[in-house]
Formats: sequence, C-alpha cells, structure tokens
Amino acid sequence: MSSLDIILEYAARGWQVFPCHPGQKIPLTTHGVNDATSDIETIRAWNIRWPNANWALACGERSGVYVIDVDVDEEKGVNGWKTLETMPNLPETVCQNTPRGGAHFLFKTDNPPRNKNSLFHGIDIRSNGYYIMLAPSIHPNGKVYVWADKKGPGDIEMAEFPVAFRPPAPSKAVMPWEKVVKTPKTAPSVPVSTPIIERARLYLAECEPAIQGQAGHDKLLWAARALVVGFELDDQTAISLLWSDFNPRCVPPWNQETEAKDFERKVAEARRTPSTKPAGWLIDEFGLRDSDKKLFEYGAELAESLLASVKPITPENPPKHIQAKARAKTTDDWPQELLSPPGYVGDLAKWIIKTANRPQPKLAVIASIVGAGALFGGKVRDFSNGRTNIYGIGVAETSAGKDRPFKAIEEIFYAAGAGALLGGGRVTSDTAIELGLQNNRTQLWNIDEVGDYFKGIKRSGMGAGNSPHLSTIIPCLKQMWSCASCMYRGKQKADGEFRTITEPHACLWGLTTPSRFYEGFSSDELEDGFMPRILIAISKDMPAIRTIEYEDPPESLVTITQAWFNRIIPPDTSSGNILGAISTSQMLVETEPRARQVFAEFGEFCDRVREDGRAIDDKTRHLWGKAYENARRVALTIACGEEFECPQIKGFHAEYACKLIKQLVSDVVQSIRENMSDTIWEKEKKSIIRIVEAAGEAGISYSELTKRTQSLRDGKTRDMYVQDLIDANIILRGPHPLRPSARKGWVWLYQYGLAQMENSNEK
Repeated sequence: MSSLDIILEYAARGWQVFPCHPGQKIPLTTHGVNDATSDIETIRAWNIRWPNANWALACGERSGVYVIDVDVDEEKGVNGWKTLETMPNLPETVCQNTPRGGAHFLFKTDNPPRNKNSLFHGIDIRSNGYYIMLAPSIHPNGKVYVWADKKGPGDIEMAEFPVAFRPPAPSKAVMPWEKVVKTPKTAPSVPVSTPIIERARLYLAECEPAIQGQAGHDKLLWAARALVVGFELDDQTAISLLWSDFNPRCVPPWNQETEAKDFERKVAEARRTPSTKPAGWLIDEFGLRDSDKKLFEYGAELAESLLASVKPITPENPPKHIQAKARAKTTDDWPQELLSPPGYVGDLAKWIIKTANRPQPKLAVIASIVGAGALFGGKVRDFSNGRTNIYGIGVAETSAGKDRPFKAIEEIFYAAGAGALLGGGRVTSDTAIELGLQNNRTQLWNIDEVGDYFKGIKRSGMGAGNSPHLSTIIPCLKQMWSCASCMYRGKQKADGEFRTITEPHACLWGLTTPSRFYEGFSSDELEDGFMPRILIAISKDMPAIRTIEYEDPPESLVTITQAWFNRIIPPDTSSGNILGAISTSQMLVETEPRARQVFAEFGEFCDRVREDGRAIDDKTRHLWGKAYENARRVALTIACGEEFECPQIKGFHAEYACKLIKQLVSDVVQSIRENMSDTIWEKEKKSIIRIVEAAGEAGISYSELTKRTQSLRDGKTRDMYVQDLIDANIILRGPHPLRPSARKGWVWLYQYGLAQMENSNEK
C-alpha cells in the first residue's frame, strides 16, 4: 500500500491531515495545522506537489483525536514510560510507536482536555491546535513512525480519554467583590544534586539579575534558555533552579504566590525559541559531556572533584558575566525573539539567511519587513489609516554580506511576477521619485552606498560640481512617508499645475558602511525628522564566509508573494470615502485591545524619553519621534504576513514591533553618540573614546594610546582632548590599581575605571 493510500485511509476516518517537509515536523502549507483537511482531492493535490512529504494529524475537535504523548529522550534524562509506571493503567486504545522509543496513545472524548506540555515528567497532552506526525512519516533521526498494532488504527476502537491524565482547569478569574483566600504555595522541590545541576547553579550565580525597568524579563529568558538549552535540563528542574538560585538576586524578586506563571512561560518560551547556540553548549564549556555523564553515579565525590576544577575568580579570570560583556562588543547579539518574526516576514528572513554567503540576521529581518511592506502596499490599513510604507537602512562593513537581503527579495519578487514593485537603484531628484510613483503607486527602491548618497545630498549646492537638485530628495521622501493614506502634491510646475499622486506607497532599502553612514548624517538630520523615519539596522559582525549553491526561491514564498501582489481589495462603498473611489481600496486590519494597550504604553515610553532628552538638550531624543508610528507599521506588516485571509493585529504582533523598534532606536542612539560628529574636534575625540573602550576593564597605558592616535595633529591636541574627556567624566586617568609598578598613567572609560578603583580599594 502506498503512502498516499494510507493517508487517504486516515482521511476516510474523518482525520484531518496536512503535509510537512520530508523527514521533518515543519508544515509545508502556509498555515500549518490550520490548513488540515480530510478532503480527498486536496490531499491528492498536495501529494502531487510534495510526493515525499511527511504527514501530520490535526489533534483535537477537528479530527476527534486527543493524544497522550509519551516522550523518551535519553540525552535529557526523560523517560515517560517510568512515569507511567506510577500512574493508573491506560485503557487499551489506538497506539503509535514514535522513533525515539516513545508512543502516541490516541483517545476520543466529548469533553476536550487542554493542551499541556510536561503534564507529568515525559508526558504531554495534545489537543486543539496541536498536531502529531503520522505513520509512515520519517523522524529527523531517520527512523519511521509505526502503528503498534502493525495493521494500523483501522481495527482498534479509540478509548475514552482517561480522567487521570486530564490537565487541571485554569484558575478562575476572581472578581473584585469576591473574597480571596490565599493558600501559601510551596516552592518547587529542589532537584537532586548532580554535577550538571551544580554547574548550572554556578552559572546562574554569574548571570545578570533581573532588575525592574531594565529589561528584567529578557534577563529571566536568558537564564531560562541557559538551563533548558545550555545545560539541557528538563522544565521542572529549570523552574526549580530559577526560583532557588536566580530569583533571590532579582530586584525586586518575583512573588511566587502571584507570579509563578512568569517562570513557567519563560521556560516554555526558551524551549520553543530557536537558539543561536547548540544544545548542551554550556555542558561542553564545563567539560561534562558523553563519557563524563556516565560517571554521575559516583555522586558527591565526583561532584566535588569537578567543582574543584573551576578556576578561581581573579583579575586574569573575571566572572563570566564580565566576560560576556566583553564578548558582546564583538558578537553584536540581539534577543533571539527579534530575529524570528512570525509568518511571511520570518520565512523571508530565514530564506535570506539560508542563502547568504555571510549571513546578517539583523539586516535580513529589517529588509524582509521593508520588502513585505512594499508587497502589502495599498492593500491594507490599520485602525488609524496607517499603512506599511517603511524605510530601512542596513549598516555593515564592506564585504560583510549586507547586499544579500535585497538580492533575495528581488529573486522572489521576480519569480512571483511582482517585479513591477522594484524601483531603480538610484534616484536623482524629487521629480524622478514622483514620476516613478505615478507609473506605479507602490515602489521599493534599493540604494547601494546610501551613506555616500546622503552625504552628497547634504553637501549639494555648496560648491562647484555639486548638484543642487539633490537637496530636493530628502524633503520629498519625508513627505512621501507621511502621504501613503492621502493625496501627495508635488512642486507647482511652470504652468501652475501640481504633480499629484493618490496614496503613494514609497518603500526604501539602503546599504552603507559605518564610516560612510556617519559622514552622511549630522545632528541636523536628527532634528529635521528624516532619520527618525528610518529603521536603521547596525551590524558589527563579520560572519565567516560560507560556500552556498544557488537554489530557486521556495515555492511557498513565491506562491504567497504572488497571491498578495495579485490581490484586489473590493471597494468599500459603505464608508462614503470620496478618496476611495479614485484609489485602490484597503482591507481594514483590526487591532485587538491588547495590541492597542501595548501601542499606548510604547507611545508613553517614547514621549518620556524625548522629554528627558529635552531637559539636557540631547539631540538623539528626536530619533524617538517616529518610533510609535514605525512600531504600528511594523506590527501591521507582521500581522498581514501571518494571515492572508483575515489578518488581525494581535497583542504579540504589537509586542514584537515595539520591542524591535526600541532595540533599533536604542542601537542607533548609542552608535550616534559614539560616532557621529558635526565637527572635526568631535570626530577626533570619539576616536579616542573608541580606542579606550576597546581596551575594556584592563584599561590602556597612555603610551599605547599615544601610538594609536598618531593621526591626530600633535601631542598638545591629544592632551587637550584627553583632559576634556576627563573633565566630562567620560574617561579616567591615573596609576593602574592592579599594576602599581607601572610608570606611566593608565586610561579607562569611567564606568570601567571606577570599577577597577573600587576593586583595588577592597583589596
């Protein structure tokens, strides 16, 4: 019997199925489990398109199947069979053996249980919205799913879902007038000590604690990911260690009675979020892997010997969180959640990264948002008539891989027949922009070396050989950014007419190197409102080069790109909008109340930052001026990329967008303070700061600083700069606290130097 015949038998039982990548659990269809069907013709069409696909079953009410998933993972010490030995016997029912030695027990019920990961150790419950792989699918380890009966599920009746395995109902919401009687919660049991757990405790002791108002939840997520990924601990052990070893150092600590779910959610998020580090990377770092694991039975004696091998903390071997800070200067990390947006944008970014000789994840994500914004242009709007026209710039060193994102977008757009959206690579005036948008009201421009371009614009009209008409481009782009939902009016021509464009949708993706970027902008651009409109992604990475063979764009991306490009939104005749009669109608994408709340809170945050900056005349405060609006545009784009038929901006779309914009603007603010200079004096001072900062906590001798600043005009100028920086409490100079015999003075950044002084005083 062929695989197709087997799948059609499942469908005949009323089971809803859908295809996944061969040898994987990743859906091939756009909406995964939500595309599951028992329709014979649809299944046959999928089989023709993907003849080698794995097949998955949609659990829950769609198929009438509820699953007790018994998991076995020897590396993680998980064995659900041992748990079952302590439980009531399962009734006889349909059973499928899984390739790692576990099983899927299938049940029916009129009272659906909730989904629950780790209901018991090694036992999960799969219900509405979840799926399992079906025989004869192939596991990523190369083994095959098989029915325990060998004949398949046809001759066996599914039993009623057992009560003992039904997850408890969620806590009932308590109304303000209801009396609340709190029962004290006991902390999760402290896990039995093993060498890995003891090392995990040492690691947690060195993790930065969560501090309220300082990205505390990100710190908690980092600690959780270190436990479940870095040390490969099970969820319950990880939660126990977070309460016992991480939480007491947090400010303020989490309240276990009211906030226990926070830790459970973070551990679950850490488990499901892709990690840039391989599983067990912290075990490898501590030398506890493979053969060492077999020695755990030796117990405390082995643990003590392993702990004795830990190097003492000294100035030459600082704590790991200090080492991590030093590494952060070169690894240029972002939270993983920002590098993994959902839906079309995330799929596009993954394709860009997969096919890049030097992958640049940050640039891939922002370019994908810009590209998707162009694709959805003129077709969608949010509750305040906002659109998806977005400007983005990628900043990275020469030959660092920054050109791949747009090339990949070009390949997909052309394959989908959407090449008309792609404008030219260079525009010479506002007239060129207007004419391009008159021909096609949605345009995506790719401008290489945009730093040189804007540098030329800034200097236009300042001397012979310059082009004064370049100075018209930025005002035009600024106006276009704000006119996607209204009528654009260009300059009045000689005959008295205006060049008008209804709802122009201009998108921009530019590339430049850091040095050219900072030369192309000054504080004037911060104040005039152009830079705040741009999503600027700055990458300091130089990834290792890879040899990548060309492959055609994935059919799934091409198909959805084509569908959006060809989509026609019916006119909304009920609104009475006169403008709608002469323009492409837009689909109203509703915004959930939670998303509106997230936007409102982010808007208040941006206003506070700007107000604080005004008090000290910090010009970087202007960069927050368009952050709120950019966040809404990004959220609208992400939401439309995740759902084609009826997109909706949900709370997590808004949270992702606001976190992303906050990260981008914060990065740019920091980078501008370090690099952008309106005068030669500022530029030279900042070169000294960068050299001193690169030396880190160890500081740099003044003689070495002199060698590295030979490009300055003379020693007197250098001394003047250093003294200015000392007076401003930016750097410190004096005897090295850990090298008293050094003759020359040493220099540190203030934050590092102060720490060194304090350490010296303690000694």
